[in-house]
Amino acid sequence: MGRAAELARVCGWEFAVVGGWLPNTMITLDWLSSRRRSMTDPLRLEPTLLAEAAAGGRTFGELAVCTPFPPVARAHLLHLLWHRRSGWTCGSLSVTVR
Repeated sequence: MGRAAELARVCGWEFAVVGGWLPNTMITLDWLSSRRRSMTDPLRLEPTLLAEAAAGGRTFGELAVCTPFPPVARAHLLHLLWHRRSGWTCGSLSVTVR
């Protein structure tokens, strides 16, 4: 038992040791960071995506299909998430504007 664990036991504290990130955490960060570089928006999807996200209650997929080019919109949404121009609420999985 380590020193921190021994000290906690002597003090009567209950504790848990966290040994690292969950496996999907690093995968998710890698997935988001893949869109960190600057992007152009020749199809003008960003205004639509931000307006729809501001309206609230839409999931990532629902926002993407609000545009004429859902695959391109998905890539652009990832870019907006990475740069914190949009965000999502984990409880409802809806995307919001920041």
